[in-house]
Amino acid sequence: MRGSGTVVMLVLMVAMIAALWPRSGGIERGPSEAIADNAAPVVSEPARSRPPGDAARATALPLCPPPVPREGGPLAGVIARCIGSDSDSDADLADVLGSEVTLINLWASWCGPCRTEMPVVDAYAAEPDAIPVIGIDVEDRPADAAALVTQLGVRYPNYIDGGSVLDALSAPPVLPLSFLLRPDGTIERVTDPTVFEMTDQIRTAVKDFTS
Repeated sequence: MRGSGTVVMLVLMVAMIAALWPRSGGIERGPSEAIADNAAPVVSEPARSRPPGDAARATALPLCPPPVPREGGPLAGVIARCIGSDSDSDADLADVLGSEVTLINLWASWCGPCRTEMPVVDAYAAEPDAIPVIGIDVEDRPADAAALVTQLGVRYPNYIDGGSVLDALSAPPVLPLSFLLRPDGTIERVTDPTVFEMTDQIRTAVKDFTS
């Protein structure tokens, strides 16, 4: 009888140990596993960097308007080339601009603020009441310039400077730079703000310089 009591006690002790033994699901994980559970999902580029709409915008370069030969005018003799075109498409900027009120935006692919500003300029250029917008890539590699225009889905015409735009505009050695061609043919730099962050800022600048 005494022996059977001992056996019962042993069975109860084994059952208690089994109940308290940790399960595999309760094992504390190492740091790498915890980090894996908290990893942020991969997201696409911000919407402003690739405007919604026609998907072809992100894969094709924007067309440039055909130049209209003129005598004299602002930036006469300053040669530029439509981005993505061959060497036969060099144009005199005076023929490109004409006398119409125009926003001229200077940029480069290596310029961080330019990459921020260009989608804003593009959004403004797409507005129904916007004035014409011309982008000019300066001090840059043509392939890099074309790649950025394609990446951002920019739709306004862009040209590559032939080497004399900065001197012709008496531009300071900073980028981006924006200028407005006024109705009287003069060109003046926009200094407030120096970098467009909202389309409202562009509309205000245009109104101030043309009123």
